[in-house]
Amino acid sequence: MSKQVVFNSGAGYWLRLIVPFTITIAAIIPAMVLLATGNHQENPIQGLILFGVAIVAAAFMLGWIGEAAELDLSGGLAVSILALVTILPEYVVEFYFSWAAGADPKMIEYATANLTGANRIVQGFGWPLVALIAFFAVRKAKTLKRGQDKSFGIELEADSRADLGYLLIASIVMLIVPLTSQMHLLVGILLIVIYCVYLWRVSGSAREEPELEGTAAHVGALPKWARRSFIVAMLVIAAAVIFVSAHPFGDSLIEG
Repeated sequence: MSKQVVFNSGAGYWLRLIVPFTITIAAIIPAMVLLATGNHQENPIQGLILFGVAIVAAAFMLGWIGEAAELDLSGGLAVSILALVTILPEYVVEFYFSWAAGADPKMIEYATANLTGANRIVQGFGWPLVALIAFFAVRKAKTLKRGQDKSFGIELEADSRADLGYLLIASIVMLIVPLTSQMHLLVGILLIVIYCVYLWRVSGSAREEPELEGTAAHVGALPKWARRSFIVAMLVIAAAVIFVSAHPFGDSLIEG
């Protein structure tokens, strides 16, 4: 935990803890009012903006409390759960499109595009970009006559072997989708099983004290009982906002 942040260190501490969550909740309220009145059906552009802002605000909340939760979880398990929580805002919309596609075949294209779009960006652009940045960094170091014996590549910690191994297995399983031209229920179940086994595997990894910064550090500085209660409360609020916003946001996205 960050040594610069101490619980009950004065008004500055409480302001830095409360203000960010107050801002995010304020950003969420307009969408909830719009949802309660049902006016988003008449103005999809307005719904797209307000529900989009609400989902992004909830994502910020999840990020802060997810990092603070590392204090109470093992290292690998904390990172895995944090990753799952972080992508929730994106995939909850995918959940809606997939559910809707079961009743309306026209929604299949939206579900497919939403499912494959982010993965194509990560695998086709994100990972190659990381490799290119590492390549140019090594080349610059050699040009400056530093690290001449440093070979090209990205050094990974031993714990990363499990991450890459399970990621490789899941990627191979996903090849079933294009090969069979369908997204079968069993594929989804198999992927969930793989992820659960992965969580079990990393839950026993060594726990390291996380270095929290910003809002997450102020949440982490709370006493254990208060921190856990606060994390659970914010998790419930953020998850509920994302869940109820997925349907109207998806509809507004299509109609807008």
